[in-house]
Amino acid sequence: MPRYVTLLRGVNVGGHNRLPMSALRNAVSGLGATGVTSLLQSGNLVLHHPEPSASTLETSLESLIRREFQLDIRCVVLTAAELLGTISNNPFGDQDISGSKLLVLFLSERLSPAALSSHDPALLAPDQVRVRGRVIYQLCPDGVLAAPPLAPYVERHHGCAVTARNWNTVTRLARLI
Repeated sequence: MPRYVTLLRGVNVGGHNRLPMSALRNAVSGLGATGVTSLLQSGNLVLHHPEPSASTLETSLESLIRREFQLDIRCVVLTAAELLGTISNNPFGDQDISGSKLLVLFLSERLSPAALSSHDPALLAPDQVRVRGRVIYQLCPDGVLAAPPLAPYVERHHGCAVTARNWNTVTRLARLI
């Protein structure tokens, strides 16, 4: 059975979109998932599910959350291999940085070459942003709050869902796979 990592966007942030992880784990188990584990309170799940398509599972999870919790939450679902590939392909891996100062933005779909030619997020901070498939790496040497806000830019210009995790969280999720 495939192993997936599910990243919910904007859950339990600043008192908004309250979603208890225990209730979410139970609801997702009801969809046929097994071995459901959550990390932190921000909507990170690792699970096994018989669905062979990450995008189909993504749609099912969004519908489940809407139906069970009355929340309109976007999800980005990755295979275990995709998450591990995100770690091994880190373009900033040779730099000595704090794991909280490297953001990984996970996208619901790849950015099209045509859209990238006119709205490349890397141009917002050329030395600190790398686009790699469905992932954008953003180095934030002065902290996340001082970095250009890539997620709204990508959502506005590319129309896909974006959710970000810092490097510490990404590597902790990998240990749960």
